[in-house]
Amino acid sequence: MPRPPRRRRHPGLPPPRGRAARRPDRLPDRRPGAARPRAGPRSITERAERYLASVRNAFPGSGHRLRLAGWSFGAWTALSMAALAESQGRAVDALYLLDPPPPGAGRLLAAYSEEQVDAVFARELSGGRAGRLPDAGRAYADRLAHCCRTNLAAMAAHHVPRLNSTPTTIWLAERPVGEGLLAPEPTAPDAWDHHLPGPRVERVAADHYELVAEPHVQDIAAALSKARPPDPSTVA
Repeated sequence: MPRPPRRRRHPGLPPPRGRAARRPDRLPDRRPGAARPRAGPRSITERAERYLASVRNAFPGSGHRLRLAGWSFGAWTALSMAALAESQGRAVDALYLLDPPPPGAGRLLAAYSEEQVDAVFARELSGGRAGRLPDAGRAYADRLAHCCRTNLAAMAAHHVPRLNSTPTTIWLAERPVGEGLLAPEPTAPDAWDHHLPGPRVERVAADHYELVAEPHVQDIAAALSKARPPDPSTVA
């Protein structure tokens, strides 16, 4: 059987510490006149429509098993893709949400100031050390911060959809993030009950960023490689 295509939607919050900070000297060329990517759709619903269509085009026909996974902002986008797939009568096989912001948290996250977002990315790309970013790194941090603010604004205007049948697993980080880092508020045990059909909830002794770093990311990857979650109709 063909391996199921996986799509991990990009997050709205900063990357896990160290992911982008290790080689700021090899960051993309953002000098004036350098090629820049074309702006995409802004709302989460528009993104979900575009992303799902792209996946369907890349893997046409019925011989593929599609499972979606997303972290942080990407979890809301993956959920919106799954809801759209259900409405089209072609539900995905499974959905995996990695520490998604609770439903209704968009306005709170969008309240972060530009200075807060800028400072977080500058710190992340410098490995936590002040004043060490080269010019290319500073420009890249500015672009990441702009992308983050766009995503946060999209979350503020988004109404999280409800799934009817797609089997879903949620991983929730139990520890708060360090000072100065952006992350969603802790999720109440019943926060997702109205939106998901009997989700399996896994709580992890990690913070929002540690969840998608070693060693926890390996455990999550192994779980994603296993059989689909239980049918929600069989969940008590």
